[in-house]
Amino acid sequence: MVPRPANPLQRPSPLRRPTPLASTPIPTPSTTNVSNPQALQTGEKPFLGLPADLFSYFCDYSYKTAIERQADQKYLQSGFQIVPAANINEIALFKNDTLRVLVFAYRGTVMEKADGVADLAIAKGTFRGSQRWRFSLNHTYKYQAYFPSYRLIFTGHSLGGKIAEEMYLYFEQKDSVRCLGYVAFAPGSSPLESFQLQQSVGPDYEKQAFVVRGDPVPAAYRMRAAGRIRKVRMIAAHPHSLNNYTKTRLGALT
Repeated sequence: MVPRPANPLQRPSPLRRPTPLASTPIPTPSTTNVSNPQALQTGEKPFLGLPADLFSYFCDYSYKTAIERQADQKYLQSGFQIVPAANINEIALFKNDTLRVLVFAYRGTVMEKADGVADLAIAKGTFRGSQRWRFSLNHTYKYQAYFPSYRLIFTGHSLGGKIAEEMYLYFEQKDSVRCLGYVAFAPGSSPLESFQLQQSVGPDYEKQAFVVRGDPVPAAYRMRAAGRIRKVRMIAAHPHSLNNYTKTRLGALT
C-alpha cells in the first residue's frame, strides 16, 4: 500500500503498488551521455546538467491538448520520451532511459473548477487539502513506482510550480537520494502557508525557482525564499506568462 501522510487532509487514495519495470542500477556520470548537444556534462550539479529551458518546454507541453501533444515531439531531441499511460490533462511524464531520470511536469491554472479551488487554497495556506494536490500526488505515486531505479525531478509553471515544490518536499522526506529536485516557474505561494522549503534537508541547488520582476503570483515566494530565486527580465506581454522563460533567458542550471 502507498504510505500515507500523518495529516488526514493530505491522505491520498490507496493505490496498489505496480510491478516494477526497471531494476538496474543508475548509471554513473562516466558512463552516461546526454543526447542534447547544449546540455552540460553529465554529473555536474544540478540535475545531470540538463538545461533550464528544457524544463520550461516540459511545462509548456503540459498545457497542450491531446492533439497538440501528439504533434509535438521536440522532447525526442533531448533524449527524453513521453510515458503515454501517464500523459493526462494535468500532468505529463517524461523519461530518459540513459540518465535513468523521470520528469513530472504539472500544468498550471486553466479554466477548470479544481484549478480555481487549488489557487484559492494556496492563498489560504491549505493547498495540501485541495483536490488538485491529492490527484497529482496519487498520479505521481502510481507512476514513479513503475521505475524504482529512476531519479525524480518535478517541474511546473504557476499552480504547476507550486505542485512541483510540494511534490519535491513530499518525496524528499521518503527518499532524498532518489529525489533530484524541482524547477518551478513563477510558482504560486502565500504568506499564510508554512514555508517548508526553507527547512527541507536538500541543498539549495536542488530547489530552482524562476520569477519575473512584477509578477504578482510568486510575490510571497520572493519574500520568503529569495536565496533560491532566479530573476528573469520580462520579454512576454504579461509578467506571469510562461513565454518569459525561454531559451534566450535561461540556459543551463548552475
